[in-house]
Amino acid sequence: MQTYLNQTSQKAFTLVEVAIVLVIVGLAIGGILSSLSAQVEQQKLNETRNTINNVKEALLGYAMANGRFPCPAATPASGVTAVEKFATGGNATNGKCSVFYNGYVPSVTLGLSPTDSSGYVLDGWNNPIRFAIVDLSDDANVSYIFTKSSGMKNANATTCTPSCGMQWIATQTLLSVCSTGTGITGGTCSSATNTVNNNSVIVVYSTGKNTSTGGTGTDEAANLDSDKAFVSHPPYAGANEFDDIAEWISPNGIFSRLVQANQLP
Repeated sequence: MQTYLNQTSQKAFTLVEVAIVLVIVGLAIGGILSSLSAQVEQQKLNETRNTINNVKEALLGYAMANGRFPCPAATPASGVTAVEKFATGGNATNGKCSVFYNGYVPSVTLGLSPTDSSGYVLDGWNNPIRFAIVDLSDDANVSYIFTKSSGMKNANATTCTPSCGMQWIATQTLLSVCSTGTGITGGTCSSATNTVNNNSVIVVYSTGKNTSTGGTGTDEAANLDSDKAFVSHPPYAGANEFDDIAEWISPNGIFSRLVQANQLP
């Protein structure tokens, strides 16, 4: 009888050990998969940031060569390519774009390598990257000075020489980048403390991993409502989920490049 009990006890103990090993192996595999998933997402994030920076450089290069920035491209659709889109009657001479605040990177116009069948440059999650540019008018009511030929060079020339146009542009409220979408009114942030930057000429941004499901929160919705205010802050998961990635170009960054290229003053 004693021998039988010992054998039973030993057999039961062995099953417990097996169960423990399986649990440990399961936890290890789960940890490895979680780590791999985090690495993949970080790689996509880094890829997106690099692409956005490349877009910014391409935009500055275009302005250095042409004395103006291109219009945003239109919404991707069948038969539509990623070229700058002018409004009816618009052209490089008057700078009238089809959209200013809710367009896409005109990668064909910029000469960027296309990453989808229509030539739209994509983020790390294969979503087209967006591009917004301010439609500023000068004091003579000359519109679209950033997208019209020599618009920046001649800005504010009715009250002073063209060379002072840079100082005038630098004092204007352009595109606003806010730390929250709450309280945005008339294209400006709710307060000075919520303002990251309020004189951005250009905002280039990705709507992030949740492009197909996001945008319902206040902060992400602010980046798609076609006004002059955008939101940028660290990612947040929750009721107001946010994973957009935005970069911007302010006047001084533009002026230094265009002066080098003899496009200004």
